[in-house]
Amino acid sequence: MTGELINTDGLGTVLIYIADKLGLTVEQMYKIYVHAQASMAIIQIAMICVWVVVVIITLKVTFWYCKKNCNNGVSSFDIIAVSIIITIVIAVILAFILDILYNPIIAYMCPEYTALKSLMSDIGSIVKILR
Repeated sequence: MTGELINTDGLGTVLIYIADKLGLTVEQMYKIYVHAQASMAIIQIAMICVWVVVVIITLKVTFWYCKKNCNNGVSSFDIIAVSIIITIVIAVILAFILDILYNPIIAYMCPEYTALKSLMSDIGSIVKILR
């Protein structure tokens, strides 16, 4: 890639300078970025699958447990309602936990991307302050 392809007024110039100092070409930085995008997509798909499976298992287990232990005059509607409420609570908690774990997993799976992203963010902040 050449400098003409990058906006060289400001951040693009800094990007080229930092890449040069790190011993990377802009093309290598782009490859790191593309690899990270694929990794992030796989991680997101895996997290969605985990969430769906846990929610389905929770719904089935709570429904089975309530049906087995609540035979004394409890209606089917109440059993279903309790099962759904418990499942929603578990689904929200699991979504919160998976959201918290997303960035550390990305940092572990794509350390080069995380480092470059952090470095570029810091440089962008400094450029904004200096302007």
